[in-house]
Amino acid sequence: MRGGNESRFLRIVSSHLFRYPLMQCADLYKLLHQAAMGSSHGLAGVASSRRSLYSEIDNLSKGPPEPMLDVISDDGLISRINLRPYLAAGGDPDSLLEAFIRTSLEHTGTGARLEKYRGWVTGMMREDLLPEALLGIDEFMDEMYGSGYPAVHHSEVYGTSYSPAYRVILSELVRELSIFPGEAPNPYRQ
Repeated sequence: MRGGNESRFLRIVSSHLFRYPLMQCADLYKLLHQAAMGSSHGLAGVASSRRSLYSEIDNLSKGPPEPMLDVISDDGLISRINLRPYLAAGGDPDSLLEAFIRTSLEHTGTGARLEKYRGWVTGMMREDLLPEALLGIDEFMDEMYGSGYPAVHHSEVYGTSYSPAYRVILSELVRELSIFPGEAPNPYRQ
């Protein structure tokens, strides 16, 4: 029997596999990396981050249905805010940018957490719960480990098929976004 956090995380991975069936190893790694490390890899300076966000918004294309808030870590600490539903609900890009920057500055992930996620996903592979395109995830992770666990881009097929557009933030900052007044939702509160 799996522990609570492992079960939660495997449900997160399974939901992404269901929503994004064309995921490749780079996309699964990116999910694991963001869940473990947050968004510190994405901060290239405030001005650059602002330009990047507004450029992405200006060029936002259609994508699949997706939740506005996508909790991605096993403990509920890290979330993705998907831009299309966020903006459609009247979300303010500047408050999202501020949460992204704060996350980048305040959250430090660990390789140990990423290794834990790797072990859990490898277990899914051994139990034949991953699609064929992801059966090389262990080798992919070996390569990433050898490179110091760098951030990666989504695969071309994933990018073309799903037009991913989101920002990774600390879940506790959700309440500070312009469309979530009050307390942040926490699906893992005991």
